[in-house]
Amino acid sequence: MSEKYVVLQCDRGGQYRDVRGVPLDEREKTTGTRRINCSFKIKDKKIDEGIWIIEVRNLSHNHEASADISGHPSLRQLSQEDIEKVDHMTRSGIPPRQIHSSLRQKNPELKAL
Repeated sequence: MSEKYVVLQCDRGGQYRDVRGVPLDEREKTTGTRRINCSFKIKDKKIDEGIWIIEVRNLSHNHEASADISGHPSLRQLSQEDIEKVDHMTRSGIPPRQIHSSLRQKNPELKAL
């Protein structure tokens, strides 16, 4: 059996990585990053059917808890159905503000956008 593992870590863990290869001081647009090198990490490794080993790497965070969950990108993602709706409306020439209104009418609690 191949080893399977899951790593749970803070979404603010790690450091900014320049994926484009342009040095920070030469970039035209400066953007921020959510990553602040938070070290919270737990690693789970499956060793047998139904048996996992949990390895606690670090349980502490170097920041306060989020006051608003909408700040987490993973919670702002659209469902596949909404993605298809946005795509269809965009191809039909509907302006973004009307697409946004349509999504909000369907789901007033929508965190995306």
